[in-house]
Amino acid sequence: MEGPLSKWTNVVQGWQYRWFVLRDDALHYYTSKEKMMKGQQRGCIRLRGAVIGIDGENNSLFTVTVDGKTFHLQGRDEVERNSWIRALEAVIHEQSGYYRITPSNSPAILKAKVIEADKHLQDMINEVRELEGLSTSANTEMKKTVDDLIKSANRLLNTVKHAVILLQMARSHLDGASLLDFNMDDEESENSQAKVIVPPLSYSSSEDEFFDAETPSDDKLSPSDDNSNGFENPGHSNPSRKNSHSRKKTQEPDFGDENEDFDAAYEDKEELDVGNVQQKHGSVLMHLLSQVSVGMDLTKVTLPTFILERRSLLEMYADFFAHPDSFVGCTDYSSSEERFISVVRYYIGAFYAARKSGVAKKPYNPILGETFRCRWRIPGMKKIKEFTERGPFPGSDQNDLTFIAEQVSHHPPVSAFYAEHPGKRVSFTGHIWTKSSFLGLSIGVTNIGWGIVKLHDHNEEYVLTFPNGYGRSIMSTPWIELGGKVTVNCVKTGYSAEIDFLTKPFFGGKAHRISGSIYRSGFRKPILTIKGEWNGVITAKPLNGEEYLFVDVKHYPEVKKECEPVARQGDRESRRLWRHVTVALQKNNIQLATNAKRWIEQRQREEAKIRQDQRIVYHPLLFVKQGEGWKYKDELQ
Repeated sequence: MEGPLSKWTNVVQGWQYRWFVLRDDALHYYTSKEKMMKGQQRGCIRLRGAVIGIDGENNSLFTVTVDGKTFHLQGRDEVERNSWIRALEAVIHEQSGYYRITPSNSPAILKAKVIEADKHLQDMINEVRELEGLSTSANTEMKKTVDDLIKSANRLLNTVKHAVILLQMARSHLDGASLLDFNMDDEESENSQAKVIVPPLSYSSSEDEFFDAETPSDDKLSPSDDNSNGFENPGHSNPSRKNSHSRKKTQEPDFGDENEDFDAAYEDKEELDVGNVQQKHGSVLMHLLSQVSVGMDLTKVTLPTFILERRSLLEMYADFFAHPDSFVGCTDYSSSEERFISVVRYYIGAFYAARKSGVAKKPYNPILGETFRCRWRIPGMKKIKEFTERGPFPGSDQNDLTFIAEQVSHHPPVSAFYAEHPGKRVSFTGHIWTKSSFLGLSIGVTNIGWGIVKLHDHNEEYVLTFPNGYGRSIMSTPWIELGGKVTVNCVKTGYSAEIDFLTKPFFGGKAHRISGSIYRSGFRKPILTIKGEWNGVITAKPLNGEEYLFVDVKHYPEVKKECEPVARQGDRESRRLWRHVTVALQKNNIQLATNAKRWIEQRQREEAKIRQDQRIVYHPLLFVKQGEGWKYKDELQ
């Protein structure tokens, strides 16, 4: 394959036209096609051991990282970029063994595998029957040995039957090719037979060639999906709520942690750092790379246990309310403009709490029907000694902020959550579908959904969207950044805001920057502009006025949330559900954590199979679908 691409050289010269030729195990480039025909090579990128990366915000950019260097390339559009990536992946797969190459006839291959598995299953059934026949004719001494062998064989047979069923399900739900599965023929070069020597290291003739800057050491990894399947229903310690479907009761294994303090394990916020992934977990990383291709959806890819943070994603969403006074205070302002600005201030100050630990790990993927609930005392607000009988956390003071979350869907993975303060008559309803993809050097998580802040006494609703997350430098020391544009709109008052979470430029500049504008209906110019860092200081400047401190998230006091003790929680409430995994990770016992996680996953597969066999349609316990969104069934009126 050959053709033109733009290549970043340095800050002074920027992007420059180059003619690229993919030949053997290297990507050669020239200043023009004519120079290529004359054999005047400008540079060479070896592909053995190379890693491809794409940009989640720009669909024409891609990178090739090898020999400690990162080459930044750009096609004319997404189609051209993807055709090059697919060709490069094929070469890297041949040379290094990783990147999954999806064959064009994958449905036929899977069909053949299903037929082959069925044949092996039938052979096993016949052999077990022969053993059973042998048992009837065996003498007393031999009979016990044969019977024990039959029991073991039947256990193995049940496992194989289950595997065949999963294969058949996979065949019926085959998604097809990956995002980059284009049927495009490689272009042939007129001069492709010219002899070119591949150097021992990749090089460029530009003396001041630009390569990636060092990654900040205090950044973090974005959440991305590991493999989860659905449970039947959420456990809920509120006795007034009962599951609407029966659920298979599976005996929980003994993980040897019955004397552990599970509540203390969750309160321990100190996480062991992932460190340099390639140095510490190189074999695991290579195994992961062998399962994926650039642009591939990661929803069904199981990620290694060592990257897990010790809490569920549902609990992480509760961190949107780690500053409960900022949230409930939105209703106290007298003018609609002040209320809108306060909602924006609350929202952009809400992201740091979830990712402030400095450790690049991801929370557990919640299972279908899993729930999490908690509450906060509002600083400076007195209790009124009147307790709720409904809502997310019955029995709470009317001046507490209460929160509930539920995993309402597994395919796609959707979490719904709701918070309310009855005393101030403020509530929040939101849902997020996390759609993750492999970007080569990064993992991208698109957060699809929206939230609604409702100020009931003012009859105002503020609809807001969520930024995307990116786990950068996953081959070395991972870190997180947010990216994309979010909006905040209030239809009643006409105010709106556009806020950009800016990803780190590849040629320098700061990470974690944020900029935005707030608009009044009928005005073209913003009434307030915002800039700063979402994990630091954010300032604001009115249309006519001086710049002032909008929010300083690192000096913004957080309020500790209150949860029911693990022992009193329902079996599908987050902290009780994941307690064995959490304690094992706290003790850095990765194998035990993996076993506990696998047990949860296997149980949910079995329950999903029961629902499928009995044609049971799953209905969430706490939320109901409303259009494209989700509504809490017992919301504040």
